[in-house]
Amino acid sequence: MKNNTYEALGFYQQAFEKDDTYEIRTKLADCHYRRADFRKAAELLKLIPEDSLSHDAFRQLAYSYQKQGDVDSYIYWTEQLVRRYPHDGEMVAGLTLALAQKEQAWKGLQYGLDYCMYDAKNILVNRAVADAFFLERDFANAAEWYNRLLEQGDSTFNTLYSAGMSYAQMDSLELAYEHLHAAFYLSQMQHAGCAYRLGVVCVDTQRYPEGLNYLNLARELMRPDSTIMKAITLSQGERRHLFQHRQCLRLHPQGR
Repeated sequence: MKNNTYEALGFYQQAFEKDDTYEIRTKLADCHYRRADFRKAAELLKLIPEDSLSHDAFRQLAYSYQKQGDVDSYIYWTEQLVRRYPHDGEMVAGLTLALAQKEQAWKGLQYGLDYCMYDAKNILVNRAVADAFFLERDFANAAEWYNRLLEQGDSTFNTLYSAGMSYAQMDSLELAYEHLHAAFYLSQMQHAGCAYRLGVVCVDTQRYPEGLNYLNLARELMRPDSTIMKAITLSQGERRHLFQHRQCLRLHPQGR
């Protein structure tokens, strides 16, 4: 029955109608959760006292709200869970990022940084802390945490791209170029936003032909989006004009 949630659902529904115990309610909620009926799972679990919820049931309750798009309820229940299970790194990471996305990065960072004092090597939590700093526009700390992730071997596209964006915001353009370049090629040259940012950084570091090439690639990748295309075309025009002007000055220095 354990591997057949349809039969288990019928069994526990009948048992629940006869005797509504916390154990039966939890097992019935588990069936609904496994069948992606997250509304029913949450309705069953939220009525169980928190000290009677197992760790797994508590997680299912929080995730049920997240999967329904109810971020406020997800945050509320995840906060309750983390107070009871402070070393659940996956839930701490989710809470840290959810609070940052709700413009409460300072609060999310408290959870994330407190956890890191216990376990400094949890990649999920370190990613959430880095992203929270980024969303808070604290780019220096964001870059530091993305570098920690890279040192841990988390050389994913998102880590490289976000590190590059952080350095670009700090005007550390060579480091921005290094990380954006690595991210773009890791994306197999398919990420339009990365191509655009890399193109801008290239031109700002006087890598003009390379930068214009990336801007052209970004334009091609974003072709269906006319609004973004206009911004890129304008950026291309401005930077091509700057490139041509500087080339002219090099050829005719007496005109300065």
